[in-house]
Amino acid sequence: MISTNKIIQVTLVTGIIVAIAGCTTSNTNVENSFIENKELEIPMQETNPNRQTIYSKQKEVQVTLPSEWKTGDEPNSISLVHAVSSDGSKTLNMSRYKRSDLASKINLTDYIGIQQEIKNTSTDSPKKKERLLRTSEVTIDGYTSYVKETEMDYDSSQIGYITAYFESKHHFYTISLESNGGLTEEDRILFEETAKHVRIYHDEPTDTLTVESTLELIDHSLNESASQISLPSSWTVDPQYSKEQEFKFSGFLNTFDNESVMIARYPKSFGTTLTKFYSSMVKSSIEPYSLKPLPAPASVEINGFKGFQLENYSEVTKLKIGELYTFLDTPKDFVIIIFTSKASRFERVKPDYIKYTQTYREMPLK
Repeated sequence: MISTNKIIQVTLVTGIIVAIAGCTTSNTNVENSFIENKELEIPMQETNPNRQTIYSKQKEVQVTLPSEWKTGDEPNSISLVHAVSSDGSKTLNMSRYKRSDLASKINLTDYIGIQQEIKNTSTDSPKKKERLLRTSEVTIDGYTSYVKETEMDYDSSQIGYITAYFESKHHFYTISLESNGGLTEEDRILFEETAKHVRIYHDEPTDTLTVESTLELIDHSLNESASQISLPSSWTVDPQYSKEQEFKFSGFLNTFDNESVMIARYPKSFGTTLTKFYSSMVKSSIEPYSLKPLPAPASVEINGFKGFQLENYSEVTKLKIGELYTFLDTPKDFVIIIFTSKASRFERVKPDYIKYTQTYREMPLK
C-alpha cells in the first residue's frame, strides 16, 4: 500500500517541475509584467548593422544578437527573451526566478543543483544522455556567472547547450543557448559576444499579469468513474500521471503561469469517514511541510459531494509554493484536489482555484 506521504510528495514535485524546469528549456519561468507607473531610462545603444538589440516585453533586460535572428512573440512564451536563428537551428532564452519563491538561504550553487535535479527527472529516457563538456565563468552586466556547456542525445539527434547562471539581489537569472547538432566554436563565440551585451534595467520583483482564458471542460477517467473538471484552455494534461496499487491520480499543468492541479483518489479502506481521513492526511502529509500554522478548514459541498477545503504554504526542495486542498467524500473514494502555484502568486489566483474546484463532477461509466 502506498504511503500517504507519497501523494503529497508526488504532487509537490510535479508543481516544482512546472515552476523550475523551464529554466533549462525553452519554456522558462520569469515575470513578464512591469512595476506600474515606473519609468525606465534606457541608454542609447551604438548602431551595429550586423546586430540587433532585443528588449524583454517590459524592458527588464536587454540582449544583443545577430540581426537575422527573430524574436519569439507567442502568447504562451514566458521567457524574458526568446529568440531563434534564421535557419531555426539555434535558440536563445533568458529567464529569471524570484528569490521570494525560494528558501531564504538558497545560493547560486543550490539553485543550479535544483535545476539539474529537475532536468534529470524530466529526461529519464535511456536514449537521452547528457554529457558535461566544460565549465567556466563569465561576467554578465557586472555579475559573475557560472557557465556550463553540455550535449544531449535525443534518439538519433544531438543538441548542445551553453547555459550561464548568475544571481542578483532579487532574482536568479539564466541565459541559455541551444544548438541543434551539438556545440561548435561558432556557438561559443556567439554566446560570449551575447553575454557581453546583456543589460539588466530593473531587478525589482514583479508579478505576472494573469490573462483570462475561456473555461474548457477537460475529461479524465479515474477508478471506474468519469471525473471532470473545468480549467482554462491554457492548462494541459500532465503526461506523467501514475497508477499504483490502490492509489490513482491525474494531473494538469499550466506552464505559462507555473501552476498545477492534481486529482487523487483513495479507496474508502483508507478511512471510515471523511473527517478521519482528512485529519490523518493533514497530520502526516501537510503539517510537516507547512511554513506557518494551518487555518481551520472550510466546509464545502461540490456537485453533491461534501468536503473540506484548506489552504497552505509549504517549502519543498527549497521552493516555496501555495496550495489549495479540497477533500471530497464520493460514493467509492475519498478525492483530493490540489492546486499549486508559486507562493508569491497564490493569493491572487486562489479565487480562481476555488472556482475551478467547484466544477468537479463524477459520472458512472456506461
